Amino acid sequence: MEPNELKKGHVYFSCGWSTAKYPVPDIRTFVYIGENIEEDLDKTQNEYTFEIPKKYFEKEILNGLSEEERTEYEGPEEPNRTIVPEDCLAVIKDIDGLIDFLTRSKKEPNAEDIF
Repeated sequence: MEPNELKKGHVYFSCGWSTAKYPVPDIRTFVYIGENIEEDLDKTQNEYTFEIPKKYFEKEILNGLSEEERTEYEGPEEPNRTIVPEDCLAVIKDIDGLIDFLTRSKKEPNAEDIF
């Protein structure tokens, strides 16, 4: 993704492969919350912060639960934020980029051995 394409509150995906030999997709879902949120005096480039959906949508999740379910709700796991430096934004995809990534995965070397 290009920085100017990111929209706060929109869902994005971190896409990569788990192994070098096989294109096993490693996909994580995030919600974009902003640029340069964390103060860091040693920062050499812009940083983009993403939150896991369970944290970002926690109020909506809780509103949809019964009283009993709310008392059992454990909340989002930690850490619930991911900071991506600008030079690593290529791993972040929107929904169309995710579809392209998955389609490309089927065409990678050794894909026929695992799909």
